[in-house]
Amino acid sequence: MAITRRSAAVVAALLACACDKGSSTSVSTATSTATSVSTATATSTATATPTPRPERRGGPTGVLLRAARDLTLTDAKRAAYDKLEAPLANDDGMDAELSSFRADLVTAIFAGKIDVAKISPHYVAIDAIVRMRRDKQIDALNGLYALLDPAQRALVVTAVRAKRTVEHEREKQREKREGGDAAQAKRRLDRITRDLALDDAQQKSVAAIFAKGPTHETVEALEVELEKRMAVVLAAFEKDRFDAKRADVPMGLGKTPHDTLEWRVQLFTQLVGVLRPEQRAKLGDLEKSAEPARGFGLPLGEEVEAEDE
Repeated sequence: MAITRRSAAVVAALLACACDKGSSTSVSTATSTATSVSTATATSTATATPTPRPERRGGPTGVLLRAARDLTLTDAKRAAYDKLEAPLANDDGMDAELSSFRADLVTAIFAGKIDVAKISPHYVAIDAIVRMRRDKQIDALNGLYALLDPAQRALVVTAVRAKRTVEHEREKQREKREGGDAAQAKRRLDRITRDLALDDAQQKSVAAIFAKGPTHETVEALEVELEKRMAVVLAAFEKDRFDAKRADVPMGLGKTPHDTLEWRVQLFTQLVGVLRPEQRAKLGDLEKSAEPARGFGLPLGEEVEAEDE
C-alpha cells in the first residue's frame, strides 16, 4: 500500500518530536501544513541557517500549557506561568541541525548517491536535542501541575479533550473529502510525475517505491498507541498526585526521534536510483526549497490542505 496522506501523517507526527513547531499533538494536525515548491536553481546546494525560532511545544506539555493560558489566574500565578514557558523558548539548535541535515541530503541527491554514513551523525544530534527538550517539557509540566489547583487542572484537561475531539472529527471529514488510499496514492504519483517528468517505466518504479511505506494497519496501530498514552497522561494530570518524570509522556510516534528523517533518506535513496541526472537536479531543488518545518516528513509530491492551528 502506498504512503498516502494518512500514512504520511505518521511521518509528520514522528518529526513533530524533532522540529516540534506545530501546535497540536494530533496526527491530523501534524500533517496540516502545505508543502511549498519553488524554482530554485540546480547549481546551488547551500542551505542558509535560519534564524532560530522559539520552540513551540507539542505533546501533553504543549496542549496543557496552551489550555492553561486561557484560565483566569491571579497576577502571581500568571507570572509563575510565564516563567514555566520561558525555558522552552530558548534556542536549542534544532533549526540549525535540521538545516544542516537538509543541506547534506540535497548535496547527496544532486550527486546521485546518498551515503548514510555522512547523514547518520545528524540522527545522533537530533536525538540528543529531543532528549533535552523532553527534560525541559517534563519540568514545565510538573511546574504547571503544582501551579494549578484541582479545579483548574480539571478545566484544563477538559479543554484539551474537547479540542482533540474536534481535531479528530476534522480529520475524519478530510479523509472523506480526499477519498480512499488508492485515490490519494494516484494523486501523489501524478504530482511527482508532473514535477519530475517521469516516463512510464519510471512511474512504475516510483509507485513500487511508495508502496513499500507504512501500511494502513501500521498507521492505525501507532495512532491508537499515541491516543492511549495521551489519555493516561491527561487522566493522571487530574489526580491528587502527579509526576511527569514517572509518566509516559509521548514526544512522537517513532522508536527514536529521527525516525522520520531516516525514512525520508531511505525514500530518496531509492528515488535517485531511478531518476536521470536532470530529474535528480529537479528533485534536489524541490527538497532544498521546501520550508523546513513543512517539508520534512510530508509526503513527497503530495499537496495537503492548510489548516488553522
